[in-house]
Amino acid sequence: MIGKQDEFLHDLDKMDNHVESYKVSFVSKKDKLYGVSEFTWLSKQNVMGFEWSIFINELQFQYENSIQLDGKLPQKVFTDNNFKYKIVKPLEKFELKLQNSDITTDLMVKGMYPYYDFIPDQFDSSESSEQLQNTRLWNSYGQRCRVSGDLQFKKGSQKGVTKRIDCIGFREHTWGDIYMPGISSRSRITAHLRDMTIDMTYLELEGNKYSHGFISKKSGNIGIVNIEMELVTFPRGQKIPCSTEFSYKDTQDDIDLLVSKALYSEELPVDKKMKKKYIRFRNFSDFTIIGTNKKGVGVEEHLISIEKLKSLE
Repeated sequence: MIGKQDEFLHDLDKMDNHVESYKVSFVSKKDKLYGVSEFTWLSKQNVMGFEWSIFINELQFQYENSIQLDGKLPQKVFTDNNFKYKIVKPLEKFELKLQNSDITTDLMVKGMYPYYDFIPDQFDSSESSEQLQNTRLWNSYGQRCRVSGDLQFKKGSQKGVTKRIDCIGFREHTWGDIYMPGISSRSRITAHLRDMTIDMTYLELEGNKYSHGFISKKSGNIGIVNIEMELVTFPRGQKIPCSTEFSYKDTQDDIDLLVSKALYSEELPVDKKMKKKYIRFRNFSDFTIIGTNKKGVGVEEHLISIEKLKSLE
């Protein structure tokens, strides 16, 4: 059970590969707005990295930075001055400020539906290796949110123009030992529909599969117990897919297929040790649930090994 104290950093210095991540994404197809922000704390190095990316009116704006932390860990405010995340009221209300030389964005993030707590020990160890069981050390929770505020242009033909933001978003907080030398693929998908959000994680590690997720509704959450990567389609000669298909089964035994079609794509950096062995990318996509023909929009991120890609061709 997640408590208010879990909104803050977990100083678990006994874990060599402890990583803690806070992510907020927001989308509005009507306003041609798609954004994601994330800051990550590497416990062993005591380094905090900040990254955000926003597409608006078909223009992309980005920012990335990392800082060395000294002394006491930050608690309610995490910032490098161009990226600021403030815990106003744990589990309910947060401030997010993102800026670079081109734009400034001031947002309020409020919990809209109940948060969902991913219980780490749900993993079936009977068919897993020791490395795969390390996923039990991960802790995570997510929540559908309302994101509101303003985005102001600082230069160019729109200098001084302010755009009002009021849209659906999603926030997630993950922490644990996230070192995976045997990984072949990892996918994170958040799809917003009119009255619900589908959030899924799919992982292949040392030949084994691990997945979890949930369907967020106003009436409550429905867990997702099994996810399968069915198809990843790449345009000819390109490294970033234009479409993905994932099947899923929820705790009510409903089975369906979630299909994405990319609207905007960006290649993401990988660790030095993983270069030439993996590709990592993010798509802001349209989504369709095939069984019900319900449609939505959201964000998906994928890390796939070159060897895994060959099997998808």
